[in-house]
Amino acid sequence: MAEQITQQQSLEAFEQQLRQKVQQGDPVACFQIVEHFERKGIAPNKLESTSRINLLMEASNKGIGAASILLAHWYLNGHYVQKDAAKAILFFEHAANVCKDSYGFYELAKMFELGLGVKAQPEKAQQFLKKAVDLHNPEATFTYATQRIQQEPEHSLQLLKDNYKKHHHVKSLLCLNDAQEFNQDKVQNFFEANQDDPYIAGLLAFRYLKNGQLQQAKQLAQQSAQQNNPIGCHVRALVEYQDSDGDAALAQQYMLKAAQLGHNEAAYQAALVVLQQVDQITDSAQKQQLLQQALQLLAQAAHAGVASAQFSLGQCLTQGIGVEVNRQEGFRWIERAAQQGNVDAIFALALNLPVEHEQHLPLLNTAAQAGHPKAMMCMGIYCQNHDQPAEAIEWFTHAKARGDIRAGYLLGIAYRDGLGVDADAKLAVELLNQAGEQGDADAYFALYESYKEGIGVRKNKKSQAKYLKLAQTAQHPKALEIQE
Repeated sequence: MAEQITQQQSLEAFEQQLRQKVQQGDPVACFQIVEHFERKGIAPNKLESTSRINLLMEASNKGIGAASILLAHWYLNGHYVQKDAAKAILFFEHAANVCKDSYGFYELAKMFELGLGVKAQPEKAQQFLKKAVDLHNPEATFTYATQRIQQEPEHSLQLLKDNYKKHHHVKSLLCLNDAQEFNQDKVQNFFEANQDDPYIAGLLAFRYLKNGQLQQAKQLAQQSAQQNNPIGCHVRALVEYQDSDGDAALAQQYMLKAAQLGHNEAAYQAALVVLQQVDQITDSAQKQQLLQQALQLLAQAAHAGVASAQFSLGQCLTQGIGVEVNRQEGFRWIERAAQQGNVDAIFALALNLPVEHEQHLPLLNTAAQAGHPKAMMCMGIYCQNHDQPAEAIEWFTHAKARGDIRAGYLLGIAYRDGLGVDADAKLAVELLNQAGEQGDADAYFALYESYKEGIGVRKNKKSQAKYLKLAQTAQHPKALEIQE
């Protein structure tokens, strides 16, 4: 409580200092106070919004490029003002030409490239982008370099290296690491020559880890993690997981630290570990506390665009895991994951739609084509129900190969009854045995029938009784009706 009071007092003192500087006509303060209160919330009334506009105008007129750019965005988006692309262009140009702010040219490049409020004009966009690059704008340099990777990989490589060294532009570094168009020996040499940098050390550690060089990876990841680098912390966690003598608890500590430092994939991975811990705990209060931690981590990763986290968060919301059931919000997240190609999300959307819905089958087929075993199994059932037995066999075979137990059972029945294939009772029993070994109740009952009737095997009362008991234990309805 005392800490909160101190923070509030510090905030009030900061705001008072800003107001005093604004009254003295300080243009930087005029911009800063608007930026500060915008972060706190939208202006509550017309008087306040007009005041913010006027403060930005004053800062812009006195040469503060960031104020001109913010005003341009307001006109582009209709924030406090009427949408007006022409005025947005004027403010971006003012930022670039008068205030000498390279971001003015960069924003104009984006505007004309994407057609934001204006007709897209790629050639004009390139002209503005080149001007921003000439002024050494880091975002423009990154954009220009990535556009030229295919045509000029060597030039792009140098641009990105310089952009990181001069501006510490992390996206440039990540592009160097990920783009396969670059000469990887040159990238490796650059990383090794600059491994004292915590970001580079983290990326280099990950490269060593992928190559099985565990000790080198551990050393560099530790060096990076000690400097509170999110990539280093993430790789340090992965090292513990891959090391045969690794410490899972220590790995989770590093994963959580990486998440706290903004590594969103680490947040998702840490959330999965927390959810596993939940299953091992009986104390309801502790369980709820862990669920809340997992949800916060999933939300962090989901909001950052990690598709697997979006799907998992959606599942938690639709099923009420750690939170009240909210199917509408849950499926919003699942849809976002599906839009990024997450196969589990695509399959979940298909299952949520009625069979007769026009999108049910296309979604199901998309998930199946992408290798989702349950979707493959469902496509097999669809084909069986629509007189396409050969296609059904193909889908069941693919699904079984990917570990779907139910598909193995359905394949066994197809061979037993000759559905889409020549009947092969012996092979059917083999397939049913495989499904039964994995706990499929229908497979148990089908094996009971096989041993009772001698289908694919010799009649055997002992085996017959064995599989009937297994089916009854698994609560198979037909098995429960039989008294033997």
